[in-house]
Amino acid sequence: MYADYAFYIGTYSGTLTETEYKRLINRANAEINRITSQKAKTATGEELELVKMAECAVVDELSVQAFGGSGDVTS
Repeated sequence: MYADYAFYIGTYSGTLTETEYKRLINRANAEINRITSQKAKTATGEELELVKMAECAVVDELSVQAFGGSGDVTS
């Protein structure tokens, strides 16, 4: 996991409950690792912040797919 719930709520401004977040974060983490060919694991600094933001976005998308989503994903 790159982004903890505090990051999701505070920096990313996510709207899921902690319970919803915890149900989805491991799947989001696996997806980030898959699409980066595991390179996200070595991210530091600004790159790590981008990985965290991407992981949060994946959590929100998984929420929409799984639960109809309680978070609004906007572009």
